[in-house]
Amino acid sequence: MKVWHNWSLNLQVKIFRTIVGPAVGSFLYQSGGFKLPFIAVGAFGLVFAVLLTFSIPKVDKNPPRTSEEDPKEDTHLLDKNRNEDSKSDKKVLTVSGVAK
Repeated sequence: MKVWHNWSLNLQVKIFRTIVGPAVGSFLYQSGGFKLPFIAVGAFGLVFAVLLTFSIPKVDKNPPRTSEEDPKEDTHLLDKNRNEDSKSDKKVLTVSGVAK
């Protein structure tokens, strides 16, 4: 999915809730008083939080290795950068202006 598609879908949802939200909120206020809109929003939040836990796919933290993969290439990118930075002779200026 392209970035512009996500952005436009997000914008459409924002516009829809801006148009429909006050009408639904005023209906809830007239039906049940001051607390009902807040109770309804809280209830929807809890329901969707529970539904979200079932809709997120589980990710295997340790996928099985194939015989073609080299375990040496599996190091984390940050670890590679950290090792390269420690080997370099570059000096880093800190906030105080003193080079390390």
